[in-house]
Amino acid sequence: MKNKDLQQTIDRYNQRLDALGPTDQALGWTRENNQIRLKALVANFWEEIPQSSLLDAGCGFGDLLGILQKENKAPASYIGYDINPRLLEEAQKRYPEGTFLSAPLEEIPKQTQADFVCCSGVFNHKRSDGKEFESIKNALNHLFAICQKGLSVNFLSDKVEYKTDHNHNSNPGQLLEFAFSLTNHVVLRNDYMPFEFTLTLRKDVQIDRERLVFVKP
Repeated sequence: MKNKDLQQTIDRYNQRLDALGPTDQALGWTRENNQIRLKALVANFWEEIPQSSLLDAGCGFGDLLGILQKENKAPASYIGYDINPRLLEEAQKRYPEGTFLSAPLEEIPKQTQADFVCCSGVFNHKRSDGKEFESIKNALNHLFAICQKGLSVNFLSDKVEYKTDHNHNSNPGQLLEFAFSLTNHVVLRNDYMPFEFTLTLRKDVQIDRERLVFVKP
């Protein structure tokens, strides 16, 4: 992320925090449906979470961890990254058992490897240079290198009834094609909310060449 876009993003959330306090609305979620979004993000490895490490890229207030705890699916370890120190401060208050650090997606150290990496709402804003798809590809390449088992990311879809001037709407087909350049095991979900979708990419699933089916190691 360019420095200009980085600072604008930090400022955007600080202004919302000042106006709205530490709420879903301050994170840009204007409807009470963030729980649906976050549960869809981890649906494809739901049963594996308690035995796994989880990295939450763009963690906001750390609410993914909170949802997992309420569902008795808390991960074996959790680390959240965000670029906004004020969001991280609130996250640490809410979930003192989590580890929260500041870094842009592309600067999360690769040695911070985790079984699963999740990323929610990070790619929903337009960039000043208009290179949203290139930025998304670079970020997914980096995050997929960090994960040991799988990566799950959500997006605003361009299959919508309307668009705004500030939001970036991704093309599901374009991102699906890119996902297949990283792995054959890809799930695209667009069945939980009409104008958003989630991509889940598995790294650890292998192909049984004799039966031509996926198998976990």
